[in-house]
Amino acid sequence: MLREIYKEENLTLLVMDYVGTQTLLASLIERQKFEEKYIRKVIKSLLQAVAYLHKQNILHLDIKLGNIILEDNKLPGKIKLIDFSLSQEIKGPH
Repeated sequence: MLREIYKEENLTLLVMDYVGTQTLLASLIERQKFEEKYIRKVIKSLLQAVAYLHKQNILHLDIKLGNIILEDNKLPGKIKLIDFSLSQEIKGPH
C-alpha cells in the first residue's frame, strides 16, 4: 500500500509497505501452472492496483510478471506491484 509521497524538483519518492521477495514470475516457474480461480484473483488485484495508481495520477509503465510480488502464498491472488523506476506522474487534465 502506498503510505507517503515525497516530491522534489526532479524526483518523486513513493513510500510503500515492505513485501516479500517471491515474484509472480518465480512462482509460475516453480509451480508450472496456476488454477484459473487463482489467476482471476491475481488479475483482479492487479487491475485494482493500477486503478489506484491512476487515481493518484501515476502511470507504472513496467508491469510484468517480475514486477508483481505475491503478498502471501497462503492467500492466492493477493499481490503487490513493485518497481516504479519507469513510472511517471500524469500531468494536466485527463
